[in-house]
Amino acid sequence: MIRYCALVFVVLGTVRGCSPPVGGYVEPTAAQLVSYADYVVIGRVTKILTPDPVMTYNTTYGAQVQITCQYKGGTISKDITIIGAGFIPGLCFAKDLKQNVDYILFLSKRENGYFEQTSKALNTTDIRRFLQVCDLMLRFPSGENADFPSVRCQAPNMSKDCERYNPSVDKNTPVAAPSPPPKTVVHPSDHGENVQMGDKGVAQKGQITTTPSGAETNRFLSFVLIFAIMLQALLFL
Repeated sequence: MIRYCALVFVVLGTVRGCSPPVGGYVEPTAAQLVSYADYVVIGRVTKILTPDPVMTYNTTYGAQVQITCQYKGGTISKDITIIGAGFIPGLCFAKDLKQNVDYILFLSKRENGYFEQTSKALNTTDIRRFLQVCDLMLRFPSGENADFPSVRCQAPNMSKDCERYNPSVDKNTPVAAPSPPPKTVVHPSDHGENVQMGDKGVAQKGQITTTPSGAETNRFLSFVLIFAIMLQALLFL
């Protein structure tokens, strides 16, 4: 009986539910995905890094990426490292990357120089849809020859008919906005500091924390119930 209860505790302790958006899942528009990100780039995954350089989850990993085209964000190096790829417990979707594949990447930058995805990476065949978003500008990463780039990049649409995300208009529309990861402690960075993601993915010192989801509350109640069952079973031994 004790062995059985211990096994139940282990299983419950490793399961985390996701928290779907209120009103149900609605695929984000191109303009929304762009607005969530600090950087929008096209890049090729050159190497998968295991374990994850920063996060302690055994379901995440890192990736080295070579940037070829940039459409949003400040100066970015040609070669970057992404952390938190794969699946973060508590999120409703995985942000998987595969080696030697080109992606449209939506990124935020961490204090320690790493980057993290604000949404799932998309196939480059979807680029035409994103070129219709307003305020994008074609540029190239540092280290790339803008006059003779190694990859030909498509320029964004500069017309007045471009697509713009207006949060005040769409605030009541349920969307699959990037969900924050559950509470965890991350490894110290190369500079000896822990990091925390801010409201837009900007890193801050400390630990990553979020408000517990409904699934986590149910898990806590399950703990209490099973503890009571174990205690009652022990009294009858």
